[in-house]
Parts: sequence; C-alpha cells; structure tokens
Amino acid sequence: MQINEIEEIVDKLIYSVKSDELLKNLRFIKDYKEQNIETPLTDYLAVVSINSMSRSSEFLGDSVYRNLRGEKFSGEIHIKVYAPNSKEGQELTSIMGILVNSIKKADVENLIEEITFEPVVFEQNINAIYRICKFKISFFLCEEVTV
Repeated sequence: MQINEIEEIVDKLIYSVKSDELLKNLRFIKDYKEQNIETPLTDYLAVVSINSMSRSSEFLGDSVYRNLRGEKFSGEIHIKVYAPNSKEGQELTSIMGILVNSIKKADVENLIEEITFEPVVFEQNINAIYRICKFKISFFLCEEVTV
C-alpha cells in the first residue's frame, strides 16, 4: 500500500460530508492557491487540503504478529471554509459546527484522532473571512509476509 491511501480516505470522508443536507450551501474543492479563488465569492467555499502525510513502521518493531508486518499512516487535513463578504460571516460558526459533526459521522472507521477549528480570520486578498477545520487521521496497514 502507498501513502495515497490517505488521499482516498479523505476523498471518501469529504464525499460523505458533502451529502449532508445541512451543508448544501457549502461548495467543496481540493486545495489550490488563494489567488485562484473566484472573487468576489458568492457563497460559502470549503477548500480541502492534506497538510501533511507520513508513514512509519514504528509499532512492535514493524512486526504485528507472526508473519504480519505493518506500517502506520498519518495525515493532517485542513478544510478552510470561506464566507463571502456579502454574508459577513454570519453563519460561518454554525457551518463549522455542522461540518465538524458531519466529519465525525462520516468517520465510520474511527480514523480521526483529533478535530479542531481555528478562530475567524480575514483574508484581504479575496475580501472574505474564513475558519480552518483541522483533523488528524491515522491507521495501520498490515500485510502477511513469508518467513
């Protein structure tokens, strides 16, 4: 297995979150540069990015059980939710709360270790405010090996 497993997990989580009727006004896109965000924003926008990924074989000296080897995969995901200036961020905190709950519901495999969100920030370049939801995921992948 390769580290792109994290990308697949994030894609599955976001796909599930996007189906939440309470988030119907939130458009999700994969990470891209802020200068490419359309201005002015017309509605809420969630920019999903994988901030970091790692793979390690630290647990039990890389050996899980007889003939099994395993690696731990970890990642930190950021979802930056922008509110258009016209809405003045009135619903931003509410949307963030719904987003966090929806992410928790979508995590049926219990891969999320921690989930937080940051205070409101104003982005002058695109004339919008945003908050960042951060969550960390980790999981173990094991494979059978012949001795």
